[in-house]
Amino acid sequence: MTTSQGKDTSSAKTSRFEPWVMGVQQEVERLKIRVHEHEKLLRECDELKAQVRMLLRRVSDLERVL
Repeated sequence: MTTSQGKDTSSAKTSRFEPWVMGVQQEVERLKIRVHEHEKLLRECDELKAQVRMLLRRVSDLERVL
């Protein structure tokens, strides 16, 4: 937007909101990282659960043999 004096006011308006916008963007990036970390942990938990089930089956098979 240009004023009657020919000054561009749109850059002035956006510059005063930049710290706030940058703060929000940083928080979003931080939260994305946390989500990815938690997704990785959930995948690892699923893998561990599968391993535990397999081990329980093996123990059960061994108990039948003995």
